[in-house]
Amino acid sequence: MNLTRKQTEVLAGLAELMALEGKAPTLQELGDHCGIKAKAQVHTLLEALEDYGMIASQRYTQRGRSLTAKGLRYLQALRDHTSVCPVCNSSMEKQDDSNGS
Repeated sequence: MNLTRKQTEVLAGLAELMALEGKAPTLQELGDHCGIKAKAQVHTLLEALEDYGMIASQRYTQRGRSLTAKGLRYLQALRDHTSVCPVCNSSMEKQDDSNGS
C-alpha cells in the first residue's frame, strides 16, 4: 500500500514532532510543521491514516494520536529506500553497515 505524498508527510511529521516533544502535536502544530494551513485538511489526512491503520486516535482528546506498529514499519521502510526526509525534503544520513564490522 502506498500513501499519498501529503499522507506520508503528515505521518512523518507526526512521528518527528512526537519524538521532539514527547507528546502528539495539535492539529495546528502538525499543520504548521507540514506546511498545511487548514486544520480541516490535517484532520482529513489523519482520518485517512487512521483508516489505513497507520495511527491510532483516542476520540475527544486534543493530543490523542499515536503511531501504530504498521505506521512505524511504513516510515522505516520509507527511510530504508530514500535519503530525503518526506517532510522537509532535507538530506537524511543513511546508516552504512558495510564498514567491515
